Amino acid sequence: MNWKYLAALGCILVVGFFTGKAIQTAHAHSTNSYSVRYLSTAFDDAGKPTNEEYKFLARRADGSRAEGFVVDSVSGAQPTITKTISLVPQGVRVYVHGLSESTSTTKLSENEIERLKTMGANDPTCLANSRSAVPPANLGNTTYLGFEVVKQLIHIRNTPNTLEQWKASALNCEALYSLLTMNGSKRNETKAVSVKEGEPDPSFFSVPANYQERSPGEIQRLAWQKEGIGPVPPATQKRMDRADQVYQANKATPVQTAH
Repeated sequence: MNWKYLAALGCILVVGFFTGKAIQTAHAHSTNSYSVRYLSTAFDDAGKPTNEEYKFLARRADGSRAEGFVVDSVSGAQPTITKTISLVPQGVRVYVHGLSESTSTTKLSENEIERLKTMGANDPTCLANSRSAVPPANLGNTTYLGFEVVKQLIHIRNTPNTLEQWKASALNCEALYSLLTMNGSKRNETKAVSVKEGEPDPSFFSVPANYQERSPGEIQRLAWQKEGIGPVPPATQKRMDRADQVYQANKATPVQTAH
């Protein structure tokens, strides 16, 4: 996939964001609003790249957050956007699935809202919000895209696998670089390629008005149909059923546009 496809999508494209140059001077101050775009590369057992995926995240000063990626691997389908939007003022999370033109809207808990507001704030070590069962090893500091980053290595429990992350304390400890290694081989590398500080463009948080609200299971089944995948395996069906139960228990009023 190349960047010309992104121009046709419209829902996350911000001229200043996708064409903005990386900041060249190291940032030590903290900012609460920003947008980042990434290139993620998957590798096979031999270390050869097999797939590239474009990802993005955006954070507003109120803690609202949007994260997603471009889907361009479905034969005969135009590239689409899949993203998850957490809206702090409304107290809802919206999963937006472009391929099936669907949304799935649930309530945010008070704990989730508080975590979104405070995640990574005032934490120069970027350790306070670590969810790893084993504390990350500190690999030192460096500068990446003009931001001071803390390099950390997580040993994934009960496996020989590791996850290396470079987190920018000035960006609420967002990871600007990550490398997943499995059995000693590089398997996935995600690099930030551009960072823009300040309130993100509203398009990151937009929800298309023509999309239909559906449960996670309904979205999965529609996606599989469009991708030409066969019957749903029983184990997958059980997971979908559990996801639908959680959805029904936490369902919120759909939002059509999240500016």
